[in-house]
Amino acid sequence: MPRSPAVLIATALSMGALSIGTLCVGACSSDPIIDTKGVDNAKYQQDLAECKQYADQVDVASNAGSVSV
Repeated sequence: MPRSPAVLIATALSMGALSIGTLCVGACSSDPIIDTKGVDNAKYQQDLAECKQYADQVDVASNAGSVSV
């Protein structure tokens, strides 16, 4: 039995919202994926902590749209 256009539209919107939500959750990860072969984990963790500390100091909203050369 064919579905009504309203049901098809509601299903498409629901699937789109779910897809966007899934992408947002995946994009919110704060740790990069790296190849750890040959990497000193202690040095990596120290570098990552320094990078996160620096990133916390940067006001992204006020820098949006600005261009540095």
